[in-house]
Amino acid sequence: MMQEDPALIACALSTLERWERMESKPHPSFVEWRRILLERDWDAALSTSELGNQIRQSSPVGCVLPEEKRLAIMRQCRREHLKSVVPITQFPRGKRVLLKDIPIPYREQFQTDTQGQTFEMIDGDLAYFPPDWESWLRRRFPL
Repeated sequence: MMQEDPALIACALSTLERWERMESKPHPSFVEWRRILLERDWDAALSTSELGNQIRQSSPVGCVLPEEKRLAIMRQCRREHLKSVVPITQFPRGKRVLLKDIPIPYREQFQTDTQGQTFEMIDGDLAYFPPDWESWLRRRFPL
């Protein structure tokens, strides 16, 4: 989007300038964002490196996205994060997702949303079938 519309870059730079006025000295990620925006270095902004991850934590480009697009990206990030941190564990009777492995507050949401679905007790914890977990992720965080 920003590549096609220079006004969006101006909006992001305006946000960045507003943030910089609130700081006593330039924050390193603000300096890097200014460089990225002025040089149109989109590869740096999308990098999966530690620096790329770090600068995206303070990105001024959220203002350029339509609200629904911004929310969709946030839902996708939450879904992908939960898929990466909640293990699907192999047990003698098959693969399961243990309730204790789901981070709070998602644990309570999952448990509430899946009332009435089949689960097992494994070593004193509720164990759910992976398709139920994956279906819940799709419903809770639609793309």
